[in-house]
Amino acid sequence: MVASGAGNVRLKPIYDRADHEQLLQRPPRLPCDALLFGHFSFGLHRVIADDSPEYTTVLRNPVERVISLYHHHHRFPSSPYHSLLNERRYTLSDFVLSGLTPETNNEVVRNLSASYGRIPLLCDRLANTWWRATRGVGTRQIDERFRLRRALGNVERFFVHVGCIPKLQETVCFLEEWTGLPPGTLKPPRENVFLGEREEVGPSTLQVLENANELDLELYEMTLSGRLPRKKPQRTSLP
Repeated sequence: MVASGAGNVRLKPIYDRADHEQLLQRPPRLPCDALLFGHFSFGLHRVIADDSPEYTTVLRNPVERVISLYHHHHRFPSSPYHSLLNERRYTLSDFVLSGLTPETNNEVVRNLSASYGRIPLLCDRLANTWWRATRGVGTRQIDERFRLRRALGNVERFFVHVGCIPKLQETVCFLEEWTGLPPGTLKPPRENVFLGEREEVGPSTLQVLENANELDLELYEMTLSGRLPRKKPQRTSLP
């Protein structure tokens, strides 16, 4: 977000892609009303010992997100799967079915339903190892309904707002009210937007994408229709 007025200052993320192991070893000391934003997973409150966090997030169409992810890895040599995708000439379907990354398989529900206890984490590691050994797939694929129920439970307990890209202005208005900023203060920037042409996704590939993200698609449709349960927000304000 960009805060207009006051010199059109861009709000800087306090936490952005920090090393999780380092955070666990040295949790940051933060005031109780600290506002954190950036690219991080649900569960950060456990690291900073916050018993009553308030999360807000914006969801993208799961199919469009995976398509974008595939093209990102294809385009940028610095991405972790760039060489592999190009050397093996993976199609979009190949990328999803290979299980190279959990980001292609119900990533949002996977994130929102995560459990960070030692036993669940150990079970995840063992399951991933088993899938690699027996199926040749890099990451265990998930489609269990209980994960969606757990994700919805976490949304109701911890999230004061869940928006989506087609209704981004609703999220902007919520953030302004939630943080006590005057209306019209926040302007969502258009960054990292691909302006080139992309081929149309065929029906068979679309089916692969939808099958791998069935839980995420259901969660996304609930967000679009405003049927997600949410935590009642406590009024806050920016310093």
